[in-house]
Amino acid sequence: MWHARVSSSPPYSWLFGCALVLGLALAPASIAAAEETELVIAVQENPPQLSPVMIARNVAYRVLYNAYDTLLEIDYADDFDVMPGLATAWRRIDDRTIELDLRQGVKFHNGEEMTVEDVVFTFGAGHVGEGTPAFETSRAYLGTIEVAEAVDEDTVRIRSVAPDPILELRLASWMTQIVSKAAFEAAGSYEAWLKAPVGTGPYKIVEFTPDERLVLEAHDEYWQGAPEIDRLVFQVVPELSARIAGLAAGDFDIVTEVTPDQIGSIEAIDGATVVGGPVLTPRSVNFDMENPVLQDVRIRRALSLALDRQLIVDTLWDGRVSVPNGHQFPAFGALYDPDRVELVYDPDQARELVQAAGYDGTAIPYRILPNYYPAQLQTAEIIAQMWRDVGLNIDLQVKESFGQVYQDPSGIGDVSDPALFPDPLASVWRLYGPNGWSAKQNSWSNKRFNELGQILATSTDTEARRAAFQEMLDIYHHDDPPATILYTLGQFYGISEAVDWTPYPAAFMDFRARNASVK
Repeated sequence: MWHARVSSSPPYSWLFGCALVLGLALAPASIAAAEETELVIAVQENPPQLSPVMIARNVAYRVLYNAYDTLLEIDYADDFDVMPGLATAWRRIDDRTIELDLRQGVKFHNGEEMTVEDVVFTFGAGHVGEGTPAFETSRAYLGTIEVAEAVDEDTVRIRSVAPDPILELRLASWMTQIVSKAAFEAAGSYEAWLKAPVGTGPYKIVEFTPDERLVLEAHDEYWQGAPEIDRLVFQVVPELSARIAGLAAGDFDIVTEVTPDQIGSIEAIDGATVVGGPVLTPRSVNFDMENPVLQDVRIRRALSLALDRQLIVDTLWDGRVSVPNGHQFPAFGALYDPDRVELVYDPDQARELVQAAGYDGTAIPYRILPNYYPAQLQTAEIIAQMWRDVGLNIDLQVKESFGQVYQDPSGIGDVSDPALFPDPLASVWRLYGPNGWSAKQNSWSNKRFNELGQILATSTDTEARRAAFQEMLDIYHHDDPPATILYTLGQFYGISEAVDWTPYPAAFMDFRARNASVK
C-alpha cells in the first residue's frame, strides 16, 4: 500500500516474524487524499554517494534518475527515441558540434534558476576535469566531449574531440546530468558535494545514510510538473525474503531484485503483483588478466564453452530472460546482427582446451557478492560446478563488498554491462575500451579491438560502424575474450497494487508524474 508521511523513521516491523507475515494481505489504503504520499522501496543496496559522474552501477541508476535531468532524454517507454529535456531543441552544426536551446524557467532543488553557466560548468574542468575525483570515472561517458561553451544566455554549444555519431545519445544519458554551479561551489569540497548534490530532477535529496536509506522529496517546482508521489524512501534490506515479508506486511510498496522462484510467493499476497522483465543489460563474468591462469586464451574460451546458459535461464529464471546472440541487442538498430551465431555450449571442447593449455590445477578465485544481482549466489554455484566439470579448479568465494571482490590477486568476478542508451558504445566499448572499466580493473586490452572501437566511436557511416562492431564481438566472444555473457539480466519488482508504476527495459526507476502515481 502507499503510506501517509507520519514519521521520518524507517519501518522496521519486517525484522520481526518474517516467516509469519509472508501470507498476510496488504492492508487497504485508507489515508485521506489530502495527506502526503510516501513510497517505500526496499532495495538490496544503495549507492555509496550521490553524484552520477562518480559512479556507474545499477544501484545508482535506479535512484539518481529521479534526482537529475539531462539536456536531452531517451524515451525508454517507447522505442528509445531522443526527446527534449532541459533543452527544448537541438541542431547539428557539424560532425563534432551540436547547439542546444535551453529550457527557460527550470529550477534547481535550491530554488535557483538554471542558466547556461550551469550547463557549461557541468561539462567543465572544475566538475569533471583532470585532477577532479570524477575525471577517471567519467571518461567512459564524457571522454569524447572537448568543450561546452555559451553561445548566448539561452544557447549552449557542445563540441566533441572527434566526429561523434551518437552525441545526442550521450547528452541524454548517464553522467551528463546538469548540476548547479553555485551549489557545487557552496559545498566547499567534492566530498561535501557527494553527500548532498543539487540537480533539477523531480525529487531532491533530503536524507542519506549509507547502507541504510536514502530519502527523496518531491521538487514542487519541477519543470515537467510536480511528482504525484511526495516522498520516496529507498530502504536497504539485503535479504530478498525480508523484502518480500515487508511487502506482505505493508511496510514496503515496491521491492527490487525479485527472482523468478519468488514470483509466485509475491503474487499469492493479497494486493500485490510482480512487474518487470529483461533489460538492456547482459549479465556476465569478467576475467582478470593479471591472473596467470586467465592469461591463456584457451582457458578463457573453455570458461565460456563450459556454460550451459539455457539451463540457467530455464531453471533459475523460469525462461523469463534469454541468452542473447552476442553482446548486442535489437535496440541497437542497424548495428545489430540477428543472424549472429548464438553462444556455444560444448563441454567436450572446453575439456580439450583445458588440457591443451597444460592447466596444472591452480585454483582460480571466483569472487561474488551474495545478492547484488538476482539469484546471484545460485547462479554462481551452478556455473562454478560447470567449470569444475571440465577440469577447472574453481574457488568460489562469497564476499561482503566490491573492494573484496576485486582485491589482488583476482580471478573471475560477476558484473553486468548495461546499455544505458541504445548503441554498443554504451556497453561493449564503454566497458572494454581503453577508458573502460575492464581495462582499468582487469588489465585487459586488445589493439585490434581498440582500433575498431575508434571506428565505432567516430564514423558517421552506419555500415562501417556495423562492420567494426561485429568484428569487435568476434574478439570479445572468441579471439581474446575479456569476459563471457551469461544471459540478459531480468529486473523484476514486487509491487503493491495500490501503486501505478511501470518499469522500463533499463536499470532506471522513474517516479516522475508521467510514470508513477497511487490509485
